[in-house]
Amino acid sequence: MSAVQARRPRRLEQPPPAAGTVEMTLRGSSRDVDATIAQMRELGLVVRHAPDHPYPDRDGVSIRRRVVIDRREKPGRP
Repeated sequence: MSAVQARRPRRLEQPPPAAGTVEMTLRGSSRDVDATIAQMRELGLVVRHAPDHPYPDRDGVSIRRRVVIDRREKPGRP
């Protein structure tokens, strides 16, 4: 076995999500995923793309998008 084959790729340590946040993967049609994100934002949640996944993955019809949801209220909302 050569040295190259024996090496394992290093995994970058991802910091845990901050307190009050949830990281999840949304999957479905692009329209459904966008509608779900819009509904979450209407409820006062702050939704942003996960730092290591800024662009959606497409596999034919469905789309996978990793997002981070901050459960704290947006500033200035009642």
